[in-house]
Amino acid sequence: MGSLPAGRSWVGALDMSGNIWEWTSSLYESYPYDAKDGRERDTGSSTNVRRVLRGGSWINFNKKLLDTLYRLRGNSGDWNNGFGFRCARS
Repeated sequence: MGSLPAGRSWVGALDMSGNIWEWTSSLYESYPYDAKDGRERDTGSSTNVRRVLRGGSWINFNKKLLDTLYRLRGNSGDWNNGFGFRCARS
């Protein structure tokens, strides 16, 4: 759609907010965030850990859930049509 072209990503992707609940590597812990408190540790192949999802999804009709500051928690084995991930590089 491209309704906000000034917000495009470095690869030209548009309208990403609200597209999908994005899995993050962070374990779901209370705020304030502290990267040294263990929430960024590798948990191997465990699926019984709660991870943070961010960004909202087209499947939600509540505008509050589309805010990138809002976070959801899910077990890493959970799935939903509105869950996904982004590929990134440094």
